[in-house]
Parts: sequence; C-alpha cells; structure tokens
Amino acid sequence: APGGYSTFDGATFRHFIIDDPHFEAIYNSTIMVDSQGRLWLGLNGIGTGYVENNKFVSISPTDGLVGEIVDYIYEDSRENIWIATPKGISKYDGKYLTNYTTREGLLSNEVNAIIEDAVGGIWVSAGNYMHRFGNEELDVIVDSEEKPSRIGGKMAFSDSKTLWTASS
Repeated sequence: APGGYSTFDGATFRHFIIDDPHFEAIYNSTIMVDSQGRLWLGLNGIGTGYVENNKFVSISPTDGLVGEIVDYIYEDSRENIWIATPKGISKYDGKYLTNYTTREGLLSNEVNAIIEDAVGGIWVSAGNYMHRFGNEELDVIVDSEEKPSRIGGKMAFSDSKTLWTASS
C-alpha cells in the first residue's frame, strides 16, 4: 500500500499519499512538526525527511545522515533539527548535517532521547549515559558508579533545572 501520513481536524481523518516508491515499504518510527510547519517523519530504513508542499524531501545516509533508522526527531530553539539513530545523532541546521558518534565523544551511539534546557543546552540520552551539548561542546553528565543501570526513554524538565528521565 502507498505510504503517507494522516491528519485529524477534530472531526475527520485525512490521509495523504507520499509519491515516492521507496516510501511504500518503510515503517514510520517517529513524527514531529517543526516551527516552519513542516511535518518530519523518521523512517526505519531510509533515514528521515520532511513534507513540504505535499512532497517528501528525503535526508538519508547518502546525504550524510549518521544512520538509516530514525528513532526520534527534535527541534531546538535555534531551529536545528536533531535526529536520533542507533548509530549516533545528526544535527541538521537547514543546510548541513553534523554527526555526533563515539568518535566525537558520545559514550554510546544508541541515542534514546533529546531535549533542550532553559539556557539552550541540548541533553542527549545515549545508551546508559547522559550528555549535554552546550556552547558547541559535548559534556558527559552521567558517568559514575551511582548512575542508574539504564537511562532511556523520553525526558522532561519540571523547572529550569530539574531533568526527569526514565531509568532502571
């Protein structure tokens, strides 16, 4: 069946078909609407992309995306799109992709979640570790014997300083 996306306006569902032969067999793993109103889809198998004028604009490993399976997409306050994959994270500034993996300082490539704090720091849960991007530098926040055995899932701030995350 043709792939696509659906909207619900409170009364009616509408289904939109993406006219791309690669899209038909791809499972959509995540979805996000950015500040420009573009619908972003994480696709397990070809990467990610966004819908603009009912056309799908693909961003794949061929374009420099770090992985072909996309688990989570997040837009920060500077309109950068952060794309989480099991192979690391890609930051898309609207023109260029910047990849972060264990080579750039992540302690795990398996990125679970992304969130921004009140001062513009980007928090990344990757594997069993928590990282924070601030001033273009990557800091490892949780790397001690007291850390939970597993950090993952979604994250939330209850105020400007308190970060909540699922753990075990």
